[in-house]
Amino acid sequence: MIIAAHIRQTNGTASFLLPLISQIASEQQSIQFILFCVDPEALGELPANCKRVPIKRSLKNILLLHYWFQYTLPTLLKKFGATLFISENSVCSLRTAVVHIMVVRENFTVTSPTVTAMQVRYFKKYFPAFADKAAQLCVTSPFLTTILNSCYPLLENKTVEILHGLNNDYKPLNELEQTTILDHHTEGFNYFVCECSASSRPHMVTLVKAFSLFKKRLKSSLQLVIINKLRENPVPDFHLYKYRQEVKVVNDLTPKNEAELIAAAYAAIEISSTQTEHDWGLQCMRCRVPLVTANSDVARKQYADAAIFTELNEIALAEKLMLLYKDESFRNAQIEMGNTLVSPYTWEHCSRLLWQRILQCS
Repeated sequence: MIIAAHIRQTNGTASFLLPLISQIASEQQSIQFILFCVDPEALGELPANCKRVPIKRSLKNILLLHYWFQYTLPTLLKKFGATLFISENSVCSLRTAVVHIMVVRENFTVTSPTVTAMQVRYFKKYFPAFADKAAQLCVTSPFLTTILNSCYPLLENKTVEILHGLNNDYKPLNELEQTTILDHHTEGFNYFVCECSASSRPHMVTLVKAFSLFKKRLKSSLQLVIINKLRENPVPDFHLYKYRQEVKVVNDLTPKNEAELIAAAYAAIEISSTQTEHDWGLQCMRCRVPLVTANSDVARKQYADAAIFTELNEIALAEKLMLLYKDESFRNAQIEMGNTLVSPYTWEHCSRLLWQRILQCS
C-alpha cells in the first residue's frame, strides 16, 4: 500500500497529520508514505518509509490551494502510485479516483481569526462535493463534530472524531516539585493560574476584580499568577490594584516552565470567550488541576462536566473560585473528571483510530 498525504504547514498551527502518520509509519514498515509539503526539512525526523515531496509554491490562499488539489495533486498521485490520500485541509481532489480520507480541523462555516470570508464562501460551494468524495471524514474536536453533523446530517455515518496528542511536558508534579514551584513564584502560597493571551486580555480586569471579591470574602492566602503571553501590561492601572502584591505576572516562560507552573496551581482559570483549537484548558486537566472556564457552546462541548463554567463577570467568577476553595471534595471530583476527559488525548491513541480508518478504506 502507498499512502499519500498533504501536510499542512502554517506559522500558527502545527500539522495534525504529521505526528499521526509518523506514528503509523513507524509501526507499519511495509507501507510507503508520500508526504507532500512546502518545506520538507521542517517535518523533522521521520521513519525511513516516509518520502518527502516538496510543493513548489506555498498554498497561501484558497485559490492556490484549490488549483493544487484539483490540477496538480492528481498528477502527483498517479506519479507515485498512491492508493490512498489523506488531506488535513477539508479539501478533496475531485479529479482523481484515488480514495480520500479528509480531516476537518476548523469551523469553516463562519469567519474567524483562522477562516476568512473568502474561505467561507469557498467551502459553502465545494464542501458538499468534497464530503461526498471522501470515504472517511475525521473531525478533530467535539464542537466541530456538532457543527458538521448539524450542517451536513447525511455525513454522520462516515464521520469519526479523532482528537490529538497533548504536549508531554504537561503532567502532574510530585509534592516536592510542587513545593519548589510555590516557593519560587509565590513565597510558598497556593495560587490560581490564568493565561493572558490576545483572546483573554479583554477579560483581565474582570479576573482581578473577581480575585478581589474572593480575597475580601474568604480572607484566603491564595495568590493569583498570570502567565503573560503578550508584550504589554495585562492589567490596566495595575499599580492602583489593592491586592497587587498577591498577583504575580510571569513573562517569557518556556513550555516546560509553563507546564510546571500550571501543574503546581490550586486551580486554573480560562477566561477567553472564543476558544478555538487552544489546548490550554486540556493541558491544565492533564496536570490534574481543576479548570474554571468561560461558559460557551465551544467550551461545553470540549469539556462536558469536567470543567466549572462561569459567566464572564466578577461576581459569577468569584463565586466559582469560592466554591472550589470551600469544597475540597468538589475540587477533587473535578480533578478526576478532567483526568478522565483528557485520557484519549495521546498521539498513540489517535494514530490507532486513524489506522483503523485507513484499513476500512483499503
